[in-house]
Amino acid sequence: MSVETEIEKVETEVKEETAKIVNEVKAAVKETFVRLTAEEKLALRELEVSFLKAQAQYTQLEKHLKEISTTFQSKVDEYTKKYFIDKAEYVFDGVALEFRKITQDIKKEL
Repeated sequence: MSVETEIEKVETEVKEETAKIVNEVKAAVKETFVRLTAEEKLALRELEVSFLKAQAQYTQLEKHLKEISTTFQSKVDEYTKKYFIDKAEYVFDGVALEFRKITQDIKKEL
């Protein structure tokens, strides 16, 4: 038997054995999973609870904000009627808290 034939034979055997090992490792990896420690699980649960609390608070604040915004707009509308203000001629300035007559300068800002 020549050296080249022996090398080819060994090379083929190595490839076959490598393929077997790779398949075994893949199967083992698919079947296993990593378990977290009790402390790690607790830390994740605490973060999850904090997140859920913050989310609930955000929802409450969002609801409260909407209520306040609606009330504010209702008051502005009420004052519009009280002072017989034509919305086509006046705009409410929320910073100065007054109605301003619409002029060319204000139309540019709008």
